[in-house]
Amino acid sequence: MSKIAVPINKDSISLTLENAPLYQVFNVDGKTIISITDHEPEANLSRQLRSHQVDAVLCGMLQNQTRRDMAVAGVAVFAGVYGNARRAVQHFIENKLNCEPDTGRAFFAGHYSPCAHETEI
Repeated sequence: MSKIAVPINKDSISLTLENAPLYQVFNVDGKTIISITDHEPEANLSRQLRSHQVDAVLCGMLQNQTRRDMAVAGVAVFAGVYGNARRAVQHFIENKLNCEPDTGRAFFAGHYSPCAHETEI
């Protein structure tokens, strides 16, 4: 089972990771979403996500320092993702997600996730 975090603002993926009022953690098994839990972000988000055993983050934009913090924490980042969180996660686990090029072809959960440029889900 894998865990994917998504920053949420007003029922959609937040424009920025750092300013999201909450994030959801999707527990996925293969190509199926098993459960979704809501969490309020803490000051050290990368540490918090690691404590929840999150494998990847799907987000809009994020600062370079946050990207580095996530890398150090072992959390894969897929940026340039906007729109409905559940659909974005479903597209991700089906290898159909469009996201920021510099995170493209990132290894996650035993397979490569193809990414293109920013597209709203």
